[in-house]
Amino acid sequence: MPIGEWNSTFIWKDKASVTEYTLGRDKLIGDGIIKTHECGGFFMWVEPGADGQLPGTNTPQDV
Repeated sequence: MPIGEWNSTFIWKDKASVTEYTLGRDKLIGDGIIKTHECGGFFMWVEPGADGQLPGTNTPQDV
């Protein structure tokens, strides 16, 4: 997902503050649920592990 699209959805559509946005983004990155692409312009969702669980969660996901 392009970072600009992520930003506009979270900040403008959902009316979140920049602080809320930053905390949420940093938590998702820290938990290993998303990562930033090498170019710095995109977020990528991390694939579930072999057990079907996403990093940072306790619930298996349907894949």
